[in-house]
Amino acid sequence: MFQITVSCTGVSEAAALAGLADIAEEFTQRPWQESVSCRWESGRLVLQAINDYDTDGQALLGEFSDAVCACLPIEDTEIGFVVESVRTLPGSEA
Repeated sequence: MFQITVSCTGVSEAAALAGLADIAEEFTQRPWQESVSCRWESGRLVLQAINDYDTDGQALLGEFSDAVCACLPIEDTEIGFVVESVRTLPGSEA
């Protein structure tokens, strides 16, 4: 199992806070992503999830970017997405 943290920069705090519940709702439709949390932290939108297949975090990053684009008004600023970390959880077979 992998614990993955991804983030998005370039959205306003107001837009991010308004869209947190919608992004979380998007991930209830994705049962392969477990223990999903989404928060505003230090000027960026951060999502963390656990899954059993995403060794480099790119699958979660793609799903996160889709959810952000679907749930937040995209402003006239450039937004960016990055995988912040991928951690193999103790006791998992990776």
